[in-house]
Amino acid sequence: MTDAVLLAIGAYFFGAIPTANVLALAFKRVDLRNYGSGAVTSSNAGELLGKWAVVTSGIADILKGAGPVWAAWALDLGGAERMTVGLAAIAGHNWSIYLRFQGGRGLATAIGVLLAAAPVEFLLFSFVALFFVAFLKNVPLVMGFSIALVPVWATVLREDAHIIWGTGIIVLLILAKRLAGNKLDSLPKEGKAQVLLYRFLYDRDTRDRLEWVRRRDPDQADQNP
Repeated sequence: MTDAVLLAIGAYFFGAIPTANVLALAFKRVDLRNYGSGAVTSSNAGELLGKWAVVTSGIADILKGAGPVWAAWALDLGGAERMTVGLAAIAGHNWSIYLRFQGGRGLATAIGVLLAAAPVEFLLFSFVALFFVAFLKNVPLVMGFSIALVPVWATVLREDAHIIWGTGIIVLLILAKRLAGNKLDSLPKEGKAQVLLYRFLYDRDTRDRLEWVRRRDPDQADQNP
């Protein structure tokens, strides 16, 4: 039990490392919370630095989820403990202590947890996501739909209980972050329902992606985190 608790705490702090923001600060001295969409995500880092940052940050975020779960495997912890460790990493990514509890959206880190803790569900998620992205060309919508199906797959496949409840909590963590956004993304006084719908479907406050990612002038980005 002690090993599981310590590993979960470590997973939170490990998951909380804001990879995308680290890249932005290292290469441009820009805090992503004050740039573009304001999201501490690989996609926002990509707007600032280019596609290489999307790939680098994405892989790092996946490893932030998979690494602690693999460590739990190495310590011979049980399935419920492994899943709890993975959830702690996602929570750290979404609400990073290093960013005053702001953070990313959790999807890449969740993919890492699925890879290490629920490989069958990871494969089904990947298949559905790739299939629909090819047709819809709307990544946030497809990814949200694909991750929401994961607990369904776990239930249909009659997986162990920790896989079913664990994947369900993963969906809730991602949904909660989508709807809440960051502090800079507080709900407007009017049109709250529409904004929440856009956040739910597109993970942004507007339907138009370019309007959203360019809402903060890059030349006026606050370079002091």
